[in-house]
Amino acid sequence: MTTQIISPLQVRASNLFGFDQAVRGLGGDHRPLFEEIGLDPTLLERPNDLFAFVDFNRLLNLGAERYNCPYFGVLCAKMHENAPFDTFLQIIKRSPNLAAAQELSDRYRGLESEVTTFKLVVEEGLAIVHRLYNAPFQFDTRQHRFFTLTRAFVLGQLLLKDAWRPQSVSFSFSQPGPGPFERLFGTPVYFNREADSYCFPEQDLYKPLQSSDEELLDILQNHAEQLKKTFELGAKLQPVVRKLIQQGLSSGNADLDRISQLLKMHPRALQRGLLKEGISFKNLVLKTRMDIAQELLLNSDISLTEISELIGYSELSAFSRAFKKYSNHSPEQWRALSTP
Repeated sequence: MTTQIISPLQVRASNLFGFDQAVRGLGGDHRPLFEEIGLDPTLLERPNDLFAFVDFNRLLNLGAERYNCPYFGVLCAKMHENAPFDTFLQIIKRSPNLAAAQELSDRYRGLESEVTTFKLVVEEGLAIVHRLYNAPFQFDTRQHRFFTLTRAFVLGQLLLKDAWRPQSVSFSFSQPGPGPFERLFGTPVYFNREADSYCFPEQDLYKPLQSSDEELLDILQNHAEQLKKTFELGAKLQPVVRKLIQQGLSSGNADLDRISQLLKMHPRALQRGLLKEGISFKNLVLKTRMDIAQELLLNSDISLTEISELIGYSELSAFSRAFKKYSNHSPEQWRALSTP
């Protein structure tokens, strides 16, 4: 099976930059960890490849467990101080200031990841950056939350350099174990707070960035807009709708009204357009769900409950019935028959 699914369930392999260095720093070898998860260790050499978010999350958890390092996700993200900047990050880097960078991040983040978003709030003279998931997950994501918030924190540090003045870092979960958190961040670190966030003085939002380049930013934005148009203005309607369904499944935003709104089409017009291409909206949702489920059943060992949740079913029994009706086999049977 060679189906490639680009969805919120996947992340770019560029997130793995420095993973091997973090493991070596703890006296280990990253390759057995990759193999245990079922990932190709050479994925580190292909930063633009996509792989399952659940596998990245498991990889971070496994590193924390195997090397008894409760802050493993922080270590991996700290390695990004030396990471190369891809198109999305170059846009942030060439912005005039952090306020503009946040606006551009909101506009183009979908080109990099559909898993995590960031929200900027200004309160009482502080700029507070909140880390959010686009969908709820029932499995342990603490190391991934460490990773994503630390990576954003490191980016602020790289952009402002000596002018970077963080006030605090907060996490909404309990501290998983001892660690040099304040030394790693260079600021007070708190747990059991309302949100995963970090904050710095509001006035720093408007400090000019040394890396700002208006001419290059225009070029990068034009390139990013073309990437978006390639997706949005495809020759056929079905691939565009399918991608929007993939993005909305786990968060419950894959219904006809929502997709129609995103495409600025009347629901009946969207239905007619799909029927001209030989499929109804309802069947396209089902096919998208089942394609993702089959890929996860074949290429991962995550539980049926997790798969059910990730593709938008509220109950495992509903997923199992739908899968058996679609494939003539239960999910367990299909996995057993399809695994080499």
